[in-house]
Amino acid sequence: MGVRQTGVPLGAALAAAFLPQIASRVGPASVFPLLAPELLLLGIFFAALIRPIRRSPHERSQASQASLLPLILPASVGFLLVAGQYDLLAFTIDHLTKSGFPLWIAALSLTSAQLGGAVGRIGFGLISDHIGSRPKAIALSAALGAAGVVVTALLPRETPLASLLLLFFLTGAGAVGWNALVLTWGAERVAPERSGTAIGLLGSAIFLGSATFPPLFGLAVDSMHSYHGAFVMLGAQLALAGLIAWLSARRSVPVPV
Repeated sequence: MGVRQTGVPLGAALAAAFLPQIASRVGPASVFPLLAPELLLLGIFFAALIRPIRRSPHERSQASQASLLPLILPASVGFLLVAGQYDLLAFTIDHLTKSGFPLWIAALSLTSAQLGGAVGRIGFGLISDHIGSRPKAIALSAALGAAGVVVTALLPRETPLASLLLLFFLTGAGAVGWNALVLTWGAERVAPERSGTAIGLLGSAIFLGSATFPPLFGLAVDSMHSYHGAFVMLGAQLALAGLIAWLSARRSVPVPV
């Protein structure tokens, strides 16, 4: 699952590397007509490749009767954690340029964060397999992301480029690396016949968070006239999500049969 989920941060890394430079030359409005044909063609291509899973009527009946209540914790954790991923994606460039960094350094930092996210999704997946606990690995990812965004809020203008890129790489690894683990955690907490429904519901909770928290982050920045307090608040939110995941690891919840 971690390997499969690297596509999102890798795609975001490519976008962060090239789109700001393109937009600065031709204007932001001209970028969207370039992306639309790509999305359409790739959507058709992958839709043609993916084959539906066929289940017997007995399996479908079992799936309809299985409980989804064990998904409450994974959904809550994913809802909170996605703020780190999308707040970084939406505000890193503006934060760094307003802090005095050139646009190309800001774009490179965001690229580094997304590459860190891709590595984090694989790395924390390996950690979860090694320790035998998805929520504990999620908590470690959240802790790294929380520490990273708080340090990001305190960056001085004189920060060396190598240190800046390393910081954003590690922050991205923590703030983005949890995604596949939340989906796997949820799928493992329900009967196998409901794993597809579980992943769909968790994905909905995560996307709901991605639509909820960036506007709230922007409102916090406008209210405080600074990114510092907003990033500290984001760090506290990621730490809370990590704490919920860590505490849930102490509860043994059997998979329904």
